[in-house]
Amino acid sequence: MPTRFIVVFSQRSNLALLGKRLIYKMKQLIWILLTAMTLACVVNCQLSGIVIPAFLVYDEQGTVWLKDVNCSGTESKLVNCTFNNDTSVSYHSQDIGVHCFFSCFTENEGNLRIISGAAANKGRLEIDYKGEWGTVCQDNFENVDADVACGQLGYCSGMVMPAFLVNDGQGTIWLKDVNCSGSENKLVNCIFNIDTFYSYHSQDIGIHCFLNCSTENEGGLRIMSGPAANKGRLEINYKGEWGTVCQDNFENVVAEVACR
Repeated sequence: MPTRFIVVFSQRSNLALLGKRLIYKMKQLIWILLTAMTLACVVNCQLSGIVIPAFLVYDEQGTVWLKDVNCSGTESKLVNCTFNNDTSVSYHSQDIGVHCFFSCFTENEGNLRIISGAAANKGRLEIDYKGEWGTVCQDNFENVDADVACGQLGYCSGMVMPAFLVNDGQGTIWLKDVNCSGSENKLVNCIFNIDTFYSYHSQDIGIHCFLNCSTENEGGLRIMSGPAANKGRLEINYKGEWGTVCQDNFENVVAEVACR
């Protein structure tokens, strides 16, 4: 964590009576503290970012100054990197962009939340990454990954909600190709890819976290919204919540079992 400095002035002090000398010393002290805070930030904070490809940024006008920029990563200014300024055959459709990260620290890195769902335990999955909330692409996101995400959120387990069942998000799409083994306690500890340039918010993944994983009362049935107590819509209590049963391949023999 960055070093914090606090200067406390007593409300009872009357700085006017202390004279110009004391005020001068106080200003010196404040300047030293501010300098130290800046240095502490530089030492503790390694700001970073990633490329935004040209097709995702608006074209500019005027001069294209640099091409073939090649940095080692130690430079303090981009102009200190090697580059070519022969841009006579470069076009503004090739203008590059950058996405600079807000956060230097990882204290809250990887926090998750569920947004825009019908209930608190299901909806679009979002992750706090590099100090900014964003979404997760559906590519290769499977139930084992949803299980890890739900576990991190305090649920016993969960499953995937495909992108077409969740509302599209906004902002950054942070992760794709998430690959968890199932033993991770945070989604950010899984393998993933941040090259999401060709991902779209129509591909934002959702999760449905289970309220209860106990099998003690699993499978309770009820009949709802019928003209009488013995006929109507069939519902089942599964994973801690009531839901319905699809008609596909549901035949009389299945209905007999349900009615028992």
